[in-house]
Amino acid sequence: MTQAALRDALVQEIIEQEWTFLQEGVRDGRLEQMHSQLAHPQAFKLARWMAHIVHSEATLQSYLKGIAHARQKGRNLLVDKYALLENSLPSLTENPRVAAIAQAESAWLEAASALYPHAIKAVDAERFKQHLACELQTLSDETLALYYDEVQEANAKGRNLVEVRHSVLCRRMGTSLRDKEKAMAQA
Repeated sequence: MTQAALRDALVQEIIEQEWTFLQEGVRDGRLEQMHSQLAHPQAFKLARWMAHIVHSEATLQSYLKGIAHARQKGRNLLVDKYALLENSLPSLTENPRVAAIAQAESAWLEAASALYPHAIKAVDAERFKQHLACELQTLSDETLALYYDEVQEANAKGRNLVEVRHSVLCRRMGTSLRDKEKAMAQA
């Protein structure tokens, strides 16, 4: 198996595990606000694919290990994320990487949406950071360290991972981000 194929397989396994978390959370009545996502599995899976596609093999493997650990402890990471968002669960970590990653991703989203305002929609930065921070709190310290290193490396190289995610999606759809922006601007 090639390295690219292995990364794709890891991403797909993560998405399936997250989909299972979503189904279990809704079925158990703990994720009532997530019913709409359950009704649109392809949209959920595409959003999760975009979240993970930029990560290294090591980060993906670490996250899968964290998912297995959570399952062993009877935890549902999506339920935890949404409980954190609702302030019905106390903070799961004081790891400073959570805020640093959320800030970097928010800045990237703002920059990418300024460059591609039709293709990459701007969102409320504080809400986005809060949502991401709640998700990041469900990750292990090992996974957070690996993700943080990816953020640091991207910043050092002048890469915007939000833009990279959207570029990869556009290539998957047979176009480029620039072409998608142009087409959407003319529509």
